[in-house]
Amino acid sequence: RSPVPSPFFRKEFSMDGDILSARLYITSLGIYEASINGSRIGEDIFAPGWTDYHKRIQYQTYDVTNHLEKGANAIGVIVGDGWYCGHIAWQGRQIYGDRPKLLAQLEIRLTDGSIQTITTDETWGTNIGPILESDLLMGEAYDARLELSAWNLPARSGRQVEGWSPAISFPHPDGAVLVAQNTTPVRAQEELTPIAEPALKWGWPAHDWIFDFGQNLVGRVRLRVRGERGKTIMLRYGETLDDNGKLYTENLRSARQTDYYTLKGDPDGETYESRFTFHGFRYVEVKGLTEPPDKDLLTAIVLHSDNPPAIEFECSDPLINQLQHNILWGWKGNSVDVPTDCPQRDERLGWTGDGQVFAKTATYLTDSASFFTKWIQDLADAQFDYGAIPSVAPVIPMLKKSDGGAAWSDAFIIVPWTVWQQYDDR
Repeated sequence: RSPVPSPFFRKEFSMDGDILSARLYITSLGIYEASINGSRIGEDIFAPGWTDYHKRIQYQTYDVTNHLEKGANAIGVIVGDGWYCGHIAWQGRQIYGDRPKLLAQLEIRLTDGSIQTITTDETWGTNIGPILESDLLMGEAYDARLELSAWNLPARSGRQVEGWSPAISFPHPDGAVLVAQNTTPVRAQEELTPIAEPALKWGWPAHDWIFDFGQNLVGRVRLRVRGERGKTIMLRYGETLDDNGKLYTENLRSARQTDYYTLKGDPDGETYESRFTFHGFRYVEVKGLTEPPDKDLLTAIVLHSDNPPAIEFECSDPLINQLQHNILWGWKGNSVDVPTDCPQRDERLGWTGDGQVFAKTATYLTDSASFFTKWIQDLADAQFDYGAIPSVAPVIPMLKKSDGGAAWSDAFIIVPWTVWQQYDDR
């Protein structure tokens, strides 16, 4: 039941010719972040996205021509648990598989007409680093003392990269097809700062500080901190406060929704932003600080699928404006790759009842044609052999016998109908 460290992968290679173009085709069972020669590839978050990994696995394609150079190069990838082997709903971990896995192909075209191909195999090295836990429901634990120096750079000037083991190859999942991603990726959309200075909450053996961002949002925070090496800062997220002004967490049920950052002791200060988790929150409780903070300690990063706004609305009644604001932010918070029921407790499933009710509103508010087209494919993948539609999509194994029934299985008709009505997409 305990999350495990996120694996790091690296591969060095050399190019003797001049580069014409290069593409990276990449996916994972889990969620990945890729880099070449120390530079991150793309802006996508939680790629390759959530599907029924027994049926369909999305991959992404990136133009990486400008990331490569003649001579020595290195590609590095970190893979988090994600939906593949992390916690899903109240069902525990390892729902689809036992560990994160990576699949990649770097295709380089040289000016002489030749093609050089780098693929994932046992010649890649693997290691663990500072990400000790990465779980969408429970949170992330990061120990900056364990950071891997220059791990995604080529070993130049005699520098050796030590402590890496050969990667292990696994067979491709039976029945799972690889498909190009046909939906908008999750990306960082905007940043919010606390609306006031943090509030002190007395406690023993240490005090807590409550940060209020003034808006219920979904995403993560950027922490800027300075302190003693080995000191751990705890960040816990919640949507409201109790009667005593402390963070209310009973609604989270078994979701810990907590991040931990252990300092490396940099005298110039340190910055931390999680990679492989998200939280639903307005308030953040901070423990472990030795000095009173100011509100610049935290910045909230709003995450959701990159569905551009389709309308703007404003009228003379402030209550109606606030209602519209709440509807829009409710959609932002429940459009992290799939249309979900909630972004905070131990659920966050693509409930078909919720999705079909909100689909028309969502398609008025945003350009979400590809978002729902992808989810329609999730519905098709989830359908039982005898025709019934389960209550969630992507389906998880323990709900494969759950007939959605009226209003839930109707999503298979209502959502395609809505996409056709809104976008004239037959």
